[in-house]
Order: sequence, then structure tokens, then C-alpha cells
Amino acid sequence: MRLLAREKDQGSRAGVRKLVTDLGFQDAAALSAWVEAQRTAEQAALIEVERREQPPLSGSRLPPSASSRPSPASTRPSGTPH
Repeated sequence: MRLLAREKDQGSRAGVRKLVTDLGFQDAAALSAWVEAQRTAEQAALIEVERREQPPLSGSRLPPSASSRPSPASTRPSGTPH
């Protein structure tokens, strides 16, 4: 029984090595480092998107009159061509 378990473990390790080399990495550590770098980059991108989606700080707001002005298109008479 131990012999079968050892052969199974060897086959599993060989499969992992083959997958790692098929993906273009030298070893499992290189693959792990790449995956970690991708996760870090993804987290940084999410943080950047969240930062952009936040409302502006109070010091950078437009004055109320600038944001409540009607657009030029809405001030035209309805019969005027665009």
C-alpha cells in the first residue's frame, strides 16, 4: 500500500512540474511569484478604481452655481433647430 501511495505522490509531483514548465516557468516558486504579482497588481487596480469613484474632497468642489446651471441645449426655445 505504501508503494502505491509513493507512486501516486511521484506522479502528482511530475504532473505539477509538467504544468509549471508548460506554462513557461522554471519552477513552482517562479509560478507562485508571478501569481502573487498578478494579485497585487489587481488589488492596486481595484484601489485605484475605488479612489476615482469617491466624491471629490470638499476643497475641490465646484461652486453651487456652476453645478446648477442649465446646459445650453436646455435653454433653446423648443422650435429652434439644433
